Amino acid sequence: MLPRVLAVMMIVGAAASGAVFSFSSSFETGTEGWTIKTYGYMSAGGTGPAQVASGGYSGGYLQTEDTMDGFLFFIAPVTWVGNLYGGTLSFYLRNENPGNYSLGVSPQPVLWVTDGTTNLFALRGGTLPGVTGTAWTANSVILDGSFSNWSTNPSSLVAPGVGVVSSVLSSVTQVGILADWVWRYNGHPSGCNNPLGSSCVDITGLDEVRLYSAEIPEPGSIGLVLAGLAGLALWWKRVL
Repeated sequence: MLPRVLAVMMIVGAAASGAVFSFSSSFETGTEGWTIKTYGYMSAGGTGPAQVASGGYSGGYLQTEDTMDGFLFFIAPVTWVGNLYGGTLSFYLRNENPGNYSLGVSPQPVLWVTDGTTNLFALRGGTLPGVTGTAWTANSVILDGSFSNWSTNPSSLVAPGVGVVSSVLSSVTQVGILADWVWRYNGHPSGCNNPLGSSCVDITGLDEVRLYSAEIPEPGSIGLVLAGLAGLALWWKRVL
């Protein structure tokens, strides 16, 4: 009888194993819990985020403006945390200032995750284009050690090692998406560093953000779990 119990428990465990999560924000009615945060040197700041009713990749979208030095990030809702290893983060970005020199700094981080102790940055590369001109640009990255441009320094390409990446991504306490495309801002003491000679105002749009695990249980898997639990309950009733 014991082998049958073990078999049922193995079925239940296999079907229910792994971190399962699915978060999304489309900003159709508000900011949906998103905030902004700065990281880096000197003083830093920004305005927003503000929900804009139309003009997004799909309807409403989120907008923020970088007003000082440092890196400005859109910060995901506090519920978007936990073991996110192996998940996929996808989103659309847009440069909202046509006069701004898009992606004027290289390398530049596009994604930031932290476990509260170690900060990880996914630096811009072929997988993370950031923005293209002033068009809505799709970005997507898998949160695992295979992404070669992870770094613990937003201005460096030095990889921290797969072990560090895996550890942080398995205990994420905050997720951020970059909203910053030039080093300086209008009014900076050293002047504007825009190569095109136009405005150094970072205004960034964010839309259709999704963060989801590699595997969401299919209805068949859920049924398998329920069947396994039912079988276990039946066996327990017979034993009693």
